[in-house]
Amino acid sequence: MSYALLSLMALAACHPACARAWALVGYLDGRGDLSADAAEHAAGMLRLPGPGQAHVAVSGPRGLVWSRENGRVTRRPNAALQSSRPSEQALSEFLEWVGPRTQGCNRVICLLGHGVPAAAGRGAGPPRLLHGDGDPGLTPDQLAECLGRHLGSEQDATTVVVLETCFGASADALYALRKVADFMLVAPGEIPSPGLSWPETAEAVMALASGQRTTTLSDSLTPGGEQRWSRPWPVVWASPRSFETVADALERFCSEAARSPEAYAASLLRLRASTSATPERREMVELARLARAVGNQQAGTLLFDRGEALAAAVEQTVISYAVLGPAGPDVSAGRPGITVYLPGALGCGYADVGSWSSLARRTGYDRFVEFYVQYCGRLVPGLGPTA
Repeated sequence: MSYALLSLMALAACHPACARAWALVGYLDGRGDLSADAAEHAAGMLRLPGPGQAHVAVSGPRGLVWSRENGRVTRRPNAALQSSRPSEQALSEFLEWVGPRTQGCNRVICLLGHGVPAAAGRGAGPPRLLHGDGDPGLTPDQLAECLGRHLGSEQDATTVVVLETCFGASADALYALRKVADFMLVAPGEIPSPGLSWPETAEAVMALASGQRTTTLSDSLTPGGEQRWSRPWPVVWASPRSFETVADALERFCSEAARSPEAYAASLLRLRASTSATPERREMVELARLARAVGNQQAGTLLFDRGEALAAAVEQTVISYAVLGPAGPDVSAGRPGITVYLPGALGCGYADVGSWSSLARRTGYDRFVEFYVQYCGRLVPGLGPTA
């Protein structure tokens, strides 16, 4: 949820580029069941302390753009935000307007909206942000192109992107935004209400950025042991700038994995079976766990080494993480991290991964997924492609 904005501005103050002024840019999807959340978050963004400017767009029936500059708050209606125009167009128009106003500033960019993971079967397609009824939303590649076109990348300026959408911690998202964002705050799974606690989140991430954190991130975000959520959920603070290293490691991993599929097929199937049974979560697995499951000792020394190298590269991208909420059986062991598409028993549609994932095309992961469905599908009825 957009409560994460304060923490990001706190972290930004500790960055070497903190001599620049900061601008907060928020695009909040206020349609449907998010209308109340969007209004609340917009009000919170405009109350942020300090001299920095804030520009917040709220889409929906009362589409408005709020701005705070020089201590003064103004608002203006926006026809594009009020219409049924797709999010990609409305976001593009808002960023075109806000880009010149924040030129020369460090930026915190927040997107609040529904998110869906990559899917196979009849609904085959990429992960999407700001997704809604009748609105396809944006793929990670589309979001990166939109941000780069309107906001650019200035030398010595810091850009923080908060994806306040479910399933935002995908490898595709970090790879797509690697040239746009210095830091990202994302969630691998669903984001439950009411979101993060304030001002504890700001204090926790400021301490994390300055290396002065004395408690776990989870404890910092739940002061006094307060249980704000009915179920556990992970949050990840990551550096997409380093994801080129992950892509290189994934390419070497996929190349070696193609040589001996029979050596790790059973391990891959066990990993797939260990994930949640819900259709959405079944489509995504943590990339580091995938690397170690495939690159096991029985698969050979070289594949083992490349699996370990890939897992290490992914884990180095994750600066910090926490599993919030009550402990439960669905909290996986180890650190929550970046997820990657791996279809469950959903039949055809897998081949589309190469058409929508620039990461899969760059690394050969699309061929790895194709092998998984075809080879492992012969071992497990119902997994392979259907007519």
